[in-house]
This record gives sequence, structure tokens and C-alpha cells, in this order.
Amino acid sequence: MFNLAAPTSTAPPCIPSLYTSYLSEYNVIAFSSLTVRSNVGYKTVTCGQFSSPSSTLGSELPQTFSPLEYSLEINGSTVSGNPINIQKGSVGVGPSPANRITKISNTQYKIDNNFMVNLNQGNGANVTVNQALPTKCASMISNLKDLSTTLSQLSPNNFVDFPTSQPGPVYLNVTNVDTYGVAVFNFSLSSIFSDKVQSITLIPTNSQVQLVVINVYGSAATWQQGSLNGNWFGSTYGIAHTIWNFYQATSLTFQVSMKGTVLAPSATLTVRSQMNGAVAANILNAEAAIFSPLAIFPNCTSVSTTTAGTSQSFLELSIFICILIRVGLSSTSIQPSSSSTSASISTGTTQVTSASTSPSTGTSITTEYTGPSTTGKKLFFKKQFEKPLLYFNRC
Repeated sequence: MFNLAAPTSTAPPCIPSLYTSYLSEYNVIAFSSLTVRSNVGYKTVTCGQFSSPSSTLGSELPQTFSPLEYSLEINGSTVSGNPINIQKGSVGVGPSPANRITKISNTQYKIDNNFMVNLNQGNGANVTVNQALPTKCASMISNLKDLSTTLSQLSPNNFVDFPTSQPGPVYLNVTNVDTYGVAVFNFSLSSIFSDKVQSITLIPTNSQVQLVVINVYGSAATWQQGSLNGNWFGSTYGIAHTIWNFYQATSLTFQVSMKGTVLAPSATLTVRSQMNGAVAANILNAEAAIFSPLAIFPNCTSVSTTTAGTSQSFLELSIFICILIRVGLSSTSIQPSSSSTSASISTGTTQVTSASTSPSTGTSITTEYTGPSTTGKKLFFKKQFEKPLLYFNRC
């Protein structure tokens, strides 16, 4: 579902894959700085500084992983350290500073004259400058911040009681999910990482659950006790379908093994016990290993009807329709009415059956989809526009 303004419908939003895809691709994402002192299973990217006193990266990547694909990307500067081992794939660095790569041999390179990189896969693996990395990083940071904000605004549909006077277990009982199979919890850092919490167990009572969103508010905490237990946190499926969204945090330390994707876009996060799941933070200090699984989000295979507020223009409506067409749905007709701001679009077996906006009724989109699955296509729509992006006659 794509909302053109604050929706008057109560239907939940479908989270655009543009926002979530990075957490399904990378094991570790750091916005400003990354320090790795252990192992990372899958791909790693830092959009800022990189430091590695000792690390092994890419140890869980499949045998089919191309030696020419980047498994480590460094957009910023590097800090002197011991050699790092890249088990599979290549290393990409940003264009600044210049002349930062020194080739020692076919499997050894030096970056910024600071540390050695051992490319253990061989077969053409290398260290190269990626001119597109600064742009990619800007997009990544923006989208992941938007994702955190979007998740934080989801209404909780499940609730939990925390021990207060006496220590005890905490049970996250998933009884309710929305139409996309998303269960949402919302509680504070001080409650979930309290010294009264002995263990945390998630119980998927509702068998339709596809994703568990745990929104945690508060600015700082050290997690020292309360291990994640039970079948959900003990399974690859459960870990891959759980996201912890620390949307307000500025300082976090995990001394207990975290399981599930962690999103902390404003935080300095220190990981001191093995973690399983993807992680994205502003500054990340990985003192312990970070392994798979990566995040899996529900597919958005349809666009539902929604009615929005009254401040949207026909230009924004046309942009929305153009986006639907440009992602791969071949348009055969575009018929804006001359007497009203509405349009009907035929796209083969996928139809935008009506689209209109007016000061009295606001903007509405109605779609009908009967064609092949759109899985894998990245659909997105920004709610606000500072300047025209697309026009009807430029679709």
C-alpha cells in the first residue's frame, strides 16, 4: 500500500522493499564508523571509517559467491590494524582519499597503507575503487532511517507484561497480526533490558505471523541479562523474521547474545556477545562475531486501495502512477480526463482502475492486479515533493 497523505483507512502499510532490501543483503551496515574485532558471516559495508584490529569477513557466504562481487565496502578512511581475511569476494573502497590501493600480489592488497587485505577466495578477487559507493551510501542511510521511522509509527497489536518487584521471565505472545502478517510490540529500553528480566521468549500463538517488529524507545541501555529463549529465537526462520527497532537510541551495549535484525540508525552500538541477524547502526563496534540469518520481510505483491488527505496535487498523483508503470508494468494507455483530475490506466493484466484528487475528497487510488507476481520489484513513493519529478507525458 502506498499512502499519498495521512491515510484515513485503517489498513496497515506494506513496507516498501526499497527500505528493507539492504537488511536482506548485508550482515553489517555502519553509517559513520565500523570497528570489527571478530568475524562477520555475510557482506559488510561501512559508509564511514573502518578499523579492524583483527577480523575475518564473509565466512558464511556461499561457494557460488562471485569473487568479483564486493563482500566488504569501505566508503571512508581506514585506521591502521592487523591484516584482515576476506574469505569470499572482493573489497570496494570509495574514491577518497585518492591513490589508496597498493597491490602486493594477486591475493594481497594494502589499503591507505594502513593494513593488509588477504583475499582467500582468489580466482580474480581484488580491491578496487567503487565510484558509486558514496551515492549508494547516501541512499542506504536515508532509506534505513526512513524504515526506522516507518516501523516506529506502526500501532502495536500485541502487548506484554514485565516483572517489576521480583525477577522473572518475559513472554512476547504473538496473538495478533495485521493483513500482511506483521506483529508489532512497543516498549521501553528500561523495561526489556531491566535487571528484573531473566529471560525473553517469543511465542507465535498466531500461525499467520510473517514478521515481528519490536519497537524499543529510550536513549541508552546496557543489556546485561535476560537471554533470548524458545523455538522462535532458536530457529533461523524466527531470527530472520524479527526486527528490533531502536528508533530513539543513541548508546547501546549488548553483553547478551542478540537474535534478530537490529536497526539503530542514531546509536553507537557495541556488540560483546555473538549476534545472529543483520545489524545497521550509526557507529558499530563489533567485539564479537555477527552471523546470519539476514532479514526476511513480507512481500508486497499488491497495491491496495487507500484514501488520503486533501492537500495532494494532481502532479503527485501522476508521479505515483508513473512509478507504477516504470517499475516494469508496460502501459498501453494513459487517459487523464479533461474535465477532472482523474485517470484510468490499462497495463495489460495489471490495472490502475481509477485515480483522482479533489479539494473535497482528497486523493484516492484504486488498483486491480491479476498478472504475474511483482516479487523482487522495488516500489516506492515519497509523500512530499519539493520539485516535479515526473509528468504524465514523460512516463
